[in-house]
Amino acid sequence: MRSLVVILCVVAALCSVGSSLSVTQTSLSITSNNIPTHVIFRRDSSLPADALVATVTLLGSNVPQITPEEVLTNNNGVITVQANDVGGAMTPTSASSTLQVASNLICMCALVAGAFLRPRMSTAISFVIAFAAWQVVQVSALKAFQAGWSLEVTISIPDSYQLDSLTLNIARGSISGGGLSTKSLAISMCSGTGNTIQTFDAQITQSATVCASSGVSMFGLDLSPTVTSFSASSSAGDVDLVLKNNVTGSYSVTATTGTASVSIGSCTATQDTATSKTGSCGSSSSTFTVVAQKNARVSTGSSRCSLVPIPDDPVATDNVPSSPAMPLNTPGASYVSWPDSINDIIVSLSNTQQTRNISGDILNTTITGYGPTMYLIYNPVLPSLRADTAYRASFELFRAAGNNANVTEIGAFVTTTSPGSFDTQTWNGTNYLRFTQPLPTQQGTWYSYTVDLALPVYGSGYITTGFIRRPRFAIRIQLASSASGNKWSFLLRNIRFGLVSVPYPSSPSLLSTPSELVVLPRPSPTLDPNPRTDCPHMQSGLLNWHDAATWGPAGVPSPNDAVITLPADSKVLISSCSLVQGAIYNKIIVPSGSELIFNDADIEINVRAILVQGKLSIGSPTCRLFSRIKITFHGARSDSDDLGSGFGTKGIAVPNGGVIEVHGKQFHQTWTRLAATAAPGDDMIYLQDAVNWEVGQEVVITTTTLWDEYDNQNEQLTIKAVSVDGLKVQFTTPIRFWPYGGQEYQAEVGLLSRRIVFQGSASSDLDSFGGHVLVMGDGRFSGLQLYRMGQQNMLARYPLHFHLAGSRPNAYVKDCSFLKSYYRCVSIHQTNDTKVLRNVAFDVSGFCYYLEEGVEENNEISHNLAAFVHPIYAMMRNRLGGQSGDTDYE
Repeated sequence: MRSLVVILCVVAALCSVGSSLSVTQTSLSITSNNIPTHVIFRRDSSLPADALVATVTLLGSNVPQITPEEVLTNNNGVITVQANDVGGAMTPTSASSTLQVASNLICMCALVAGAFLRPRMSTAISFVIAFAAWQVVQVSALKAFQAGWSLEVTISIPDSYQLDSLTLNIARGSISGGGLSTKSLAISMCSGTGNTIQTFDAQITQSATVCASSGVSMFGLDLSPTVTSFSASSSAGDVDLVLKNNVTGSYSVTATTGTASVSIGSCTATQDTATSKTGSCGSSSSTFTVVAQKNARVSTGSSRCSLVPIPDDPVATDNVPSSPAMPLNTPGASYVSWPDSINDIIVSLSNTQQTRNISGDILNTTITGYGPTMYLIYNPVLPSLRADTAYRASFELFRAAGNNANVTEIGAFVTTTSPGSFDTQTWNGTNYLRFTQPLPTQQGTWYSYTVDLALPVYGSGYITTGFIRRPRFAIRIQLASSASGNKWSFLLRNIRFGLVSVPYPSSPSLLSTPSELVVLPRPSPTLDPNPRTDCPHMQSGLLNWHDAATWGPAGVPSPNDAVITLPADSKVLISSCSLVQGAIYNKIIVPSGSELIFNDADIEINVRAILVQGKLSIGSPTCRLFSRIKITFHGARSDSDDLGSGFGTKGIAVPNGGVIEVHGKQFHQTWTRLAATAAPGDDMIYLQDAVNWEVGQEVVITTTTLWDEYDNQNEQLTIKAVSVDGLKVQFTTPIRFWPYGGQEYQAEVGLLSRRIVFQGSASSDLDSFGGHVLVMGDGRFSGLQLYRMGQQNMLARYPLHFHLAGSRPNAYVKDCSFLKSYYRCVSIHQTNDTKVLRNVAFDVSGFCYYLEEGVEENNEISHNLAAFVHPIYAMMRNRLGGQSGDTDYE
């Protein structure tokens, strides 16, 4: 159980001129002490000049579902909550409302807390902060906050608005975005781990102190000459500052374990070592201090890139993580570590009253009622158990004095019987694994029980399938007799049940072909040629994105710009240092005749829309990139055409005449089959085809049971090691289920990870509205992962979509992966002669590899894997908001 406290403080000085109201000073404070909180700042020219808008979104799996955004408004000083799809600003209408606003703060707190706490059907909450004579607004909510959830707070700021002060105290999370303008700034994020600050175009006019444990990056930082002090520090990471203006006054830049670099204009150095730079810039008394645990970099300009054709990025090499040796033994596994929660425990005994509590690591249970048998059941379902395999059960029991002399025997067992059906038959007939021990005679003492057990051999007794699915673990306490009113108390601790480590077979029997009856076609075992002789990022005549000369008088574009259009007939290179990290770019247009090229370097970009009328190059068919490149698409569900007429929003559109090339490292095979059955508790599998997969990548082992929509036994696992011959893979965690690998049929094993990723933002989960790529020109994709892509029930908004493109013999999608797709995988619509080869898809809604009208010709779709594909039962929407009849018009 977690709790959330978010404090928003707004203090304003008001001036009354007739019936109008102007705001001259503001202060904003945000505090989050208990949960991961990500604060994003953004400029919004549509807002009134005297209002901020804060949008709060809950992120994570299975978050509460609530209605569309709710907005707090003020009507003549009366604070209310009303539904508003657009959002609005709360502005006092007269000076006489000041006291009324202040007196209603408690009401506002209750309304905001209530908006979080009551059951709803969406996860987004919007409220507007108006600048009146407010003191402190405190929101205490989400008392059932779960591990894995996080809060995203977006603060939208009107153009030309400056805060008097901004204070951010975030125990766990991040701060990002741009357009912030404040007189004083205080950010405290050094107390936790993993906290980061990534801002751009921030303006400070008086003072600032910022600290984040894992790193501080501030690009385009505008420090006014009136700033008296500036301090930035990181307790465990780098500090990277790019200033718009030169430093005035004294400076001190220190890197504890890394290097310090300073390039800030005409200054006089007093100390210049690898780890420490001090000096002064002019006669001002202001101070500028940077302290980083690792590297400290301070420079002036728009980015920290140098202005050479291939800036700062070394020539890329294929850095493959080293793999440890393969294991000799199974890892063993702990399935029960009890008590974790009182809710995990069920006491089953007829005609009883019971009390249960956990104090520290001790479970205290008191029973009053009949016997003769009582069960303490661990309710969560365990992984499947395998026949003829060693398991270990252990626990400690304290026999209290005087109140349980009627107990004669204690034991433990595993069963598939549901908790509501435990009785004598459960123990005598349907259990699979059990042991019993007499209760010690001495009272007032802890006794330990540890027993290694094996399930019966496959095919004998009541085990007929070789394994037990969906078992539960329970402790059995046998009483001498039944008696009304008897009272028994038990203390239990250190309750454990799990798999014992055993050696892997030294000479396992392995399959080499997937079928004994037919020859199934298989991809070539060799990699595609990759000579890297025509790499787009290595050609001459490139212009750097971060070079002001590329863009003319306007200079390097800001993420705040509504539209960024590449210069005509240009080839613009994005390098690892070109972009403002953490910022969300609105729309990038690559005009016809121009080309946007990604360097072979680790690059991340957040963007809402990219329109490619010319060419977008991330590698080429014979220059697959080695680096890790990630494009994240942002935006809420919408029918708008931000990309262009008919192209939708939140993604990439390539109209006729445009070209998109995306080519990451080839991992081969992208999927194969088990060469032997894997058992629950194993952490290693045998493959039929050699692979070049890497440590740290994620794979899926498909289920070999029916109805995975209702009983999902597909498993996503992370690679710990790969054998030299590529035929064995070890995982970081044991397998939970029983993927079959016999001659009749074998579970598929697919690689989900790729080095280049197109993904929807985390908030895409809220309404199944991810990014999409629509291609009417030429498109070639290889070695690309598409994650949280597709826009569910939005016609023509699929992860990859060849749309009305005609004959495209050069187009293909190969060696890609689709993970958590909201709406299909690859759609081919009135497009011919393409290839869809060797792709892997997992957790997909709707048809995966899809010929949209059935008139498409000469398209090759082969050697693809799709698993865990979900039907969509709701009607599809078109751009007009609904579907009528059987015809969709595009």
